[in-house]
Amino acid sequence: MANTEVSLENDPTPLVKIFANKFLKSLDHAKYASKVNRFHGTFALASTTSPQSITIDIRNSKIFICRGIQDTAKIVIRTDFDNPSKQKVEGLLLHPLLAMKISRLLDFPQANWIDAAKQFWEKNVEYPGMPTGIEIHCEDESREYTLGEDPDVYITGRSNNIAEVFAGDAVLVESLMLKKLSGVSSFEHAVVLSDVTAQMMLGNR
Repeated sequence: MANTEVSLENDPTPLVKIFANKFLKSLDHAKYASKVNRFHGTFALASTTSPQSITIDIRNSKIFICRGIQDTAKIVIRTDFDNPSKQKVEGLLLHPLLAMKISRLLDFPQANWIDAAKQFWEKNVEYPGMPTGIEIHCEDESREYTLGEDPDVYITGRSNNIAEVFAGDAVLVESLMLKKLSGVSSFEHAVVLSDVTAQMMLGNR
């Protein structure tokens, strides 16, 4: 299988970095990498709640991401990035097959919430200001899992929302504000965990 390259514009915006990181992590999954290597096309994603937009060009096992909606984009997906289920697809009637392939491409693999939490802790336990432990309660599985010892942070939510945060696909404070998760922690620990998850989203950790 061909190795896929991911490249960005000079001085990339945060949204460009976020999607580059999504692709890089997903390419570790053989099935997803195969899907990307068979894809050829250009499309754009635009926020319906802010001026942010990016164009993604994929061909010959190479992914290039830049800001804005480029003229080469045959499909433009306008969406609320905090609620991707709400979206409008421009170019669908002209390019229905491409739109279907893009939909599959944007279905990024999601880690199991316990595996994501374990990897998060192993990678970030020494980060300055991290809590001594985090107790996680998964509502839809009625399971608990503890990271570290003597938890001083408690997080509750559904498996997909827990996995999203610990895999670095969402920032903790945003998930709390959107009520995807609920939690109990000190202000300092909330700031530290939000900073770490934000850095993970951007591919900086």
